Amino acid sequence: MLLGHPRVRDPAPRSDGGASVDRPYDGRGELRTAPYGRIDYVLPSSNLEILRSEVFWPGPDDPLRRLVEGEERASDHALVWVDLRM
Repeated sequence: MLLGHPRVRDPAPRSDGGASVDRPYDGRGELRTAPYGRIDYVLPSSNLEILRSEVFWPGPDDPLRRLVEGEERASDHALVWVDLRM
């Protein structure tokens, strides 16, 4: 219900890494924020202009992938960010 509320907007941030996870998920893989689905959101007010949004989850061949996988990662949730114009 929150995603459909008229006072917020879902920028639907994407990542290359989320789409590459080999784990069942009924949604669109590029929208994942964790291995098991999309569970993290940034929902700006509908009166703000969205410039860009992304999930920081580098693809399998990206050298930064080491920051989001393995035992040393900080969390199993990926960083979600949005650039806004106010």
